[in-house]
Amino acid sequence: MKRPFLLISLFLFLLFSGYLWLSPYFTMVNIRDAVSDKDTEKLRAHVEFSTLRQNLKAQLNGSIMKGAATELKDKPFSAIGKMFGSKIVDLMMDAIVTPEAAIAFIHNSDKFNEFKDESAGLLGDAIVIWREGRSRYHSLSTFSYLPPLDDAEIRLVFDRSGLGWKLTNVLLPPDFLEHLFQGEPNKKRSES
Repeated sequence: MKRPFLLISLFLFLLFSGYLWLSPYFTMVNIRDAVSDKDTEKLRAHVEFSTLRQNLKAQLNGSIMKGAATELKDKPFSAIGKMFGSKIVDLMMDAIVTPEAAIAFIHNSDKFNEFKDESAGLLGDAIVIWREGRSRYHSLSTFSYLPPLDDAEIRLVFDRSGLGWKLTNVLLPPDFLEHLFQGEPNKKRSES
């Protein structure tokens, strides 16, 4: 009587543990599918847009202010211009970080068009994502994923939401704005 109960309990524990371990990857697959289907409601269910918007504003404004502080002594008018850039970033993020804009932006990227038709089902796709990128649990409620990109190091940060996860931050490379405004791709600095 005790043995079947222990086996069932062990099986349920392993099943639940496997789900908890794979659930962030399921979220990434669901985000990809929502973008592919142009389903803004499904995307909203897996991305916390208000938090993501605030986090991106903070990163970009911090980068602008850092640049403004270094230019203040050499080029005061340039520094003032960068300070106005902070307001522009806020307005830009409010317009861009929405489900509709995200779908339009991602749908037009070459990377997305390469992979959108390849599907092995939810579990298979989650395992492919796990194998291709680098991931890390920072705590029981925070997970990050570094996708395999050739031209930049961008880290996706997910926070637990119940038994699932939501995308809450995209950590951009420190020199992201510098390369963006210079019109150069943000290449990894492997050759020195």
